[in-house]
Amino acid sequence: MNFSSNAEEIRHYIMEFLSNTNGSHSRTEIFNYVLKTSGKNYTQGMLTGALKSLVDNNDKVVCKKRGWYELESINMGDSQILPRILKILSQTKKELNEACTVNLLVSSPKDLEITDKISALITLIDEIILSLK
Repeated sequence: MNFSSNAEEIRHYIMEFLSNTNGSHSRTEIFNYVLKTSGKNYTQGMLTGALKSLVDNNDKVVCKKRGWYELESINMGDSQILPRILKILSQTKKELNEACTVNLLVSSPKDLEITDKISALITLIDEIILSLK
């Protein structure tokens, strides 16, 4: 197979591994499969970057807990939107946290007021995520 980049090849092998196995798999298992199957010596950064891009851009690849990944199968009886909604909420929470990291020495009172409101919103998002799981 011809790949346009190392990342594309790594993502291909990650998807191949997750598609042909059941349950959650550790990063180590996934990376070992990629290295063995491709026959190449990719760096940890390349492997990690490709895995992260799959999780961020493919609704079926999910991180169940830190360092453990699986391909989420959606049965007809299951919610078809729940995995996507959970991913969107988690990403929104992450981006809000990043946006509201402020230096208190140079923050205006308005900035502090906004961060208080965003903090309450993040708490609400956490509660919604927990209630949906």
